[in-house]
Amino acid sequence: MKDLLSARFSVNAKEGYSDFTQNQVEYINKVRGKILNGFTLKANNCPCGEGDREKDIVISEIDRYGLPLQTVLCVKCGTLRIDPYLDDKSLSDFYTDYYQQMYGRSVKVDEYFAKQSNYGKKFYELAKQSLRPGSNILEFGCGAGGALATFKANGHNVYGIEYSQELISYGKSMGLSNLYYGSLVDFRNANKGVKFDLIYSNHVFEHVNNPHEYLSNCREMLGENGSIICAIPDIYNSHTHIFPNSNFKPMFHIAHIYNYSMSCLENMAEKLGMEIQRLAPDPSIRTATSDMPELWFRMQANKLSHSRARSEKSDYLKYFKTVEQNFLNGTNLLAAKPTGGKIKTLIKKIIKWKK
Repeated sequence: MKDLLSARFSVNAKEGYSDFTQNQVEYINKVRGKILNGFTLKANNCPCGEGDREKDIVISEIDRYGLPLQTVLCVKCGTLRIDPYLDDKSLSDFYTDYYQQMYGRSVKVDEYFAKQSNYGKKFYELAKQSLRPGSNILEFGCGAGGALATFKANGHNVYGIEYSQELISYGKSMGLSNLYYGSLVDFRNANKGVKFDLIYSNHVFEHVNNPHEYLSNCREMLGENGSIICAIPDIYNSHTHIFPNSNFKPMFHIAHIYNYSMSCLENMAEKLGMEIQRLAPDPSIRTATSDMPELWFRMQANKLSHSRARSEKSDYLKYFKTVEQNFLNGTNLLAAKPTGGKIKTLIKKIIKWKK
């Protein structure tokens, strides 16, 4: 079934190349070519395990780069997914050869490392009460390892997994010796028997191609009282933050396979025999994603004998349609606060994406 949010999400909509650098445009075109002839796409069911692909709703035919990738709404749990999506090999190729350049993420690595320490502090504050001296800590998608450095400075053994050799090399030069290139399975094979008190990821879980397999592997690597903590975008609060300020278009893009609902996360946790808890991190610790809606959660082994109440179901499509209409009408939009150039740049992009 197809019910696009508006004409902005049609395959014939303007692509907004003016928002990107020339180098990004070149890589966008390369990825478009690979999607049409090169990458392998496969059917992608909702990870909640309760959906019906025949009844789910296509709400967008393109992503924010104008790439021909469908965003599909699961009518059971409210999670959005790209369907069909890249298979494992194609996804690995995308991250190795295209991702950094296409997303304009090429930055001064030393500055990037320093910025990572901010979200590292946020994760550390959430986890420190459950850690013991010398705990084993693993970050999936660790970048240059700036966040891990926070845990190391507090006396813990740190490990990281990343797909950028450049970032890994920099992290190792900063004294983080246990950084690995590749997948979580590759890492497990290279570190058999190592148990972790904390496995965390910052805006990475939404990139994972097989979330059930990922969480299952993480669970197997946890120590007796270990936990998984993740921060991901919160699509259902897109109208409450200055970015995206009710504009869904920048939230739909090739790297974000899923925009999760809490209901879906609860379903996955239950199937793995785990407890899930929504977290409220310290808002005074500012990070690169503080101005966008985030969903923070913790999963750990379920030690309770009863099932937890799940989030209530709602009319998910109505939410997206209402917010999109408000955006098109210019109503209920948040006013930008005078916090500097970054916010002004985001607002300019929001306006440009109104196409």
